[in-house]
Amino acid sequence: MVNPINVMARPKIIQMAYVVPDVREAINVWVNDMGAGPWFMVEALKGEDPIYRGAPTEASYCLASTFVGDMQIELIGMNDAHPSPFREWVDARGYGFHHVAIGSDDADADVRDYEQRGYETVFRCGTPFGSSRIAFMSAGANSQAMVEITPMVDGLVAFHEMSKEASRNWNGEDPIRVLG
Repeated sequence: MVNPINVMARPKIIQMAYVVPDVREAINVWVNDMGAGPWFMVEALKGEDPIYRGAPTEASYCLASTFVGDMQIELIGMNDAHPSPFREWVDARGYGFHHVAIGSDDADADVRDYEQRGYETVFRCGTPFGSSRIAFMSAGANSQAMVEITPMVDGLVAFHEMSKEASRNWNGEDPIRVLG
């Protein structure tokens, strides 16, 4: 059993993420049924030095995100069958809700805190936004979701602010904006 978090020191949830079979199709649902957009998409992302369950992985993903108010929604599609936290989840549970992300000022300390509470580090990789590494934490097979620890480095904060502003002022045009 995982030890509970101190409610007074609870982390800030900044993202809800879903693994989907087709990111563009899922974006269409969010745009047409919920008016959410615009979506910022990276069609092939591996992360820097990705480690899945203690070993390097070559897994590639398509990621798209937008904001609904202050909550980021992320859609993840797998580009291949390489081992990853997303492949693991889909193979065991199917597509759908995958993780919440918490914003962290000290990702390494937060990883240690979650590990001390009984979580396992499933995946770590660097991002294009700075030297810190994201981490996916799992509470085990009966967990409702993974927890992503997201370092709130300047580049990521700036991207979030740009994306929030774009969603606040979005007029429905250009719903998918592919990033390099």
